[in-house]
Amino acid sequence: MSKAVRLVLAVALAALPVASLAAQAPAGAETLALRLQARHPRDVPSAERLSSDADRARLRWLAEHHTRPLVRTRALLLLASDPSVETRSLVLRVLDSTAPALVRAAALRATRTWTLDAALRARLERLAHEADPRLQRPARERLAAIQNPSTVD
Repeated sequence: MSKAVRLVLAVALAALPVASLAAQAPAGAETLALRLQARHPRDVPSAERLSSDADRARLRWLAEHHTRPLVRTRALLLLASDPSVETRSLVLRVLDSTAPALVRAAALRATRTWTLDAALRARLERLAHEADPRLQRPARERLAAIQNPSTVD
């Protein structure tokens, strides 16, 4: 087998998981992903413009499965205002994952308005010991604000 044929086979086989994952994406997810990759944040659609159930389903899928951290991060931040059980479950899964710190930091920011329950508190306590300051600092600040509510503005 020639080198070129082996290379083509390797590329095709490596793309299989991505291709099968993309096939499971909700309709319109890739179009939305392109919009989330806008160079300027002002060009990214707002949460208000993406408030339909179909848009939220696309955002949840992108936040969990897209290959680009930028898309995942922006999708998570747009989902911050969605109080659904599905979104909450997704955000907690991302916090527990091995996703890049940038993505997990976006998931952590998405929890800012959540009521602190045992599940979120356990994750905050774990993240407070992370080496990456993008995770450690906000987790520690949130825990400190809970322990000392008088220091919160």
